[in-house]
Amino acid sequence: SLPGFTKSYFSTTPKPHFVVGINSYARVTSPIRRYADSVCHFQLRDFLTKRPYRYSAAELEMLAKRITARSSEIRWLQHENSSFWFMVLCQSQPPGTKYNCLLTQ
Repeated sequence: SLPGFTKSYFSTTPKPHFVVGINSYARVTSPIRRYADSVCHFQLRDFLTKRPYRYSAAELEMLAKRITARSSEIRWLQHENSSFWFMVLCQSQPPGTKYNCLLTQ
């Protein structure tokens, strides 16, 4: 992550978003992309329609921990995948090929 920034994580406790400048922040995108977004959509729908919540506070805490751990694994796998394909590209070039690039890790 960038200096001064922390990686995102899932929590049942509202936290501030310093860049946006607000005290409570929730990240919710399309529910077809990520399971965490589906969970948020279910809870928001239940709140707005005054239905019983699909997940209890304890279940949400457990889900938040599991989703955060899984998200970290996915970030690592995406990085490893990019590194692998970069190395495949480099190996496919003639020996002595020069690259104009910036390596960040």
